[in-house]
Parts: sequence; structure tokens; C-alpha cells
Amino acid sequence: MYSKLTDLVKELKENKQIVVKHFHIPESSENEIKNVIASLPYALDDSIIQFYKEFGGFQLQWIHTENPRFEGNHDVINNNQELEDTYHLEDYFVNDGSVFIQPIHRVFFTDGFDEMYRFASASDKSRAIEMYTEMKQDFAGKSMSVLDFMRNTKTFDLFSKDLDMAFYIDGTPNPPVILGQDHQACYTDSRITDFKTYIDFLCYSKGIIQARANYYTEYKGHEKSKFTIKNQEKAGVIDLSVYDKENSCVKLPFEKKW
Repeated sequence: MYSKLTDLVKELKENKQIVVKHFHIPESSENEIKNVIASLPYALDDSIIQFYKEFGGFQLQWIHTENPRFEGNHDVINNNQELEDTYHLEDYFVNDGSVFIQPIHRVFFTDGFDEMYRFASASDKSRAIEMYTEMKQDFAGKSMSVLDFMRNTKTFDLFSKDLDMAFYIDGTPNPPVILGQDHQACYTDSRITDFKTYIDFLCYSKGIIQARANYYTEYKGHEKSKFTIKNQEKAGVIDLSVYDKENSCVKLPFEKKW
């Protein structure tokens, strides 16, 4: 089902204007998948399970030779071995394309609040729990505490220093997928999609970082209709040979909505 991702990497490697700096697929583990599914209080859709049966994760970074920051260096990162954490992602605007899909256990067993406050003192964390419990968050027609929203937001593609894609766990097998901005601080200014449609968009957009920012960003986008493959089909053609040097990005057929 997801062989299109490896087809994308092949396409990028064959393009003389593209340098693939890192590509690694962590090994899939049937036992790990079973353990995660058994531990969750909700079911997971086959589209998510099938991805993790095919790939233990997915790591890709590439740069265009027209990128002003490209210095002619064709060396791969970490010898194409698995990168354990996103600190290996280079700066904010170095790469043109990036995918950093996390292993299934890291996605669904990571608590967004605990991760944010992992280096905080016990007293600071306690005060934050109290504060975020009192604060309210509206999302997709429902109201909840900010603390619950944070804990139910599960980042799965940490493709940039300040941008990511995440599930919002709502108890359904195919939870909403949303864009995170400002270092995982804001998830509500994003249109909603689903996992399979997001993977389709990744392949269509060649994993271009700015493409996800432009396409999904919309003020209170969670209040709008869900993005489907039909939205993508209307988005226009992405031509890797046309580079916008002023904005340090492959020319995109759609702009950020705000």
C-alpha cells in the first residue's frame, strides 16, 4: 500500500537537481505493533497498522542544488543509519524536503504534556497541570481542557525544527491528522486530514517542508471541512525543476492562507 514512498525516494535520487542527504527505513516489528495495539484503549485503522507493517518509521532528508544553502556537499548524514532523534535535523531552513515518521511505540506512548515538561521541576510541572486543566481548548466541534488536548495530540512526523504532523486521539480508529506549528505549540490553525491522505500528500509534494506549511495552515482550520484526496487533486503540479530562490523553496502552486 505504501510502496509509493520508496518510489518517491527513487525518483528523488534519479533527479540530478536533488541530493538525498539521508534515507533510512527502521525495521518493522510485528511484536511491537501487536503490543502497541493491545495496550491502547482504542482501535487503530488498517491504514495506520499497514504502514507500520511495511515500515518501522520513515526518515528522509533532501536538498535542491539551487538552494542558496547548498554548498555542493553530497555526503550522507549518519551513513544513512537510523537517526534516533530530531536533533539531527539541520537548522530551520537548510533542507528542502524532510520526512521523519516515528516508530509506532514512540508515537502512541508519548505524552505531549510530559514531553514538553520532561526537564521541568516537579513544582513547575504541578503548576502547569493545574493551569492547563483550567484552560479550555476548542477543537473540531468539541471543548476540552488544554491539558487533555496536549495529552491526546500524538506527533508522528517531526519533519522540521518547528513543524510537525500529529494525530489528535479522539477515540476513533482513524483519528484526525493536523499540522503542528511553533515547536508543537499550536495545532488548531491547521486543516484536518487523515493518515492515508497525508501519506498521499507527502508523495505528491515530494516531502517538501514548505508544501505542508502552505497546504495545511489555515486560521482555525479545524473548524473547516476535512481535506481529502480531492483537495490534493485540485492543488496543482509541483515541478522540481522550478526553484524559487527568493523563498528558498521549490516553486509551489499554492500559497499559505495566512
